[in-house]
Amino acid sequence: MSDYTPDRWVIVEINSPEHGKIRKVLGSWYGGYLGSDEWRMNSGIVEVIDQGDYYDVIGYSGSVYKCYKGAEGMSAYTGSVYENYKKKLEESNMGTMEIVNILAGAEIHSDKGYEVSTLEKAEEFARKRNERKN
Repeated sequence: MSDYTPDRWVIVEINSPEHGKIRKVLGSWYGGYLGSDEWRMNSGIVEVIDQGDYYDVIGYSGSVYKCYKGAEGMSAYTGSVYENYKKKLEESNMGTMEIVNILAGAEIHSDKGYEVSTLEKAEEFARKRNERKN
């Protein structure tokens, strides 16, 4: 499993005739003075856990994207990557892609500030994450 903390991020929904709908994190990192900007798209969202200031977004591969709420959005570079990816999907008739709200379609569990399919899954995720840190 890998953990990522993007500088900027959005949730994209890809809809293809072959695979149906899948939501993914499109994250980007600023390269700084001597580096170049980077972007990465995760394998697909399994669940989202609201941790207060940020969301833990768990992917099919087991990776976790720590997405800070104040960092939602895209840089100009990532915007061009998104537009290019979207255009190629549509031109090849392989599907469509759009930016969606991270909470779209999620069940809200407000007892403890978690937002996932169930409170049990959120607690299980937190337990596993704490075990990995130790």
